[in-house]
Amino acid sequence: MSMPPNLLSLLIEETLCSLATCHDDQPHVSLMNFAYVPTERILVLSSRRNTTKVAYLQKNPRVAILIARTGEGPEDPVSCTFHGWAQVVEAGLDEHYRQLHKTKHRTMDTFITGEDIAIITIRLDHAVLADRRNQVRTWQFCS
Repeated sequence: MSMPPNLLSLLIEETLCSLATCHDDQPHVSLMNFAYVPTERILVLSSRRNTTKVAYLQKNPRVAILIARTGEGPEDPVSCTFHGWAQVVEAGLDEHYRQLHKTKHRTMDTFITGEDIAIITIRLDHAVLADRRNQVRTWQFCS
């Protein structure tokens, strides 16, 4: 079964997400740029290494990501909460993902490139999609 078109279009067309991390019952939310890599079923993000989000996801790799689209199109508005596993990519192994991220966000180099910038990948596990008719569906990504 293929991914629903409105779910795939969110991942490919949208550029911003809210990333939720948590450690010791302390939640943290960050607005992030992301790139979707369909062949690997992952999201790529970047962050300064000395942030709360990086510290939290290194202690607890479970994350939630909210991506939303507003508008007047037939598939709008729609929002989706994705759940997955985050990983800070080791230096030296991160260049492939860094380039993919830079390709989608050409004007955001300051947030993607630099020694203190970590590349984070998020392997998607499942998603909860809500559409304009308030229909809620769950999507499980294949392992």
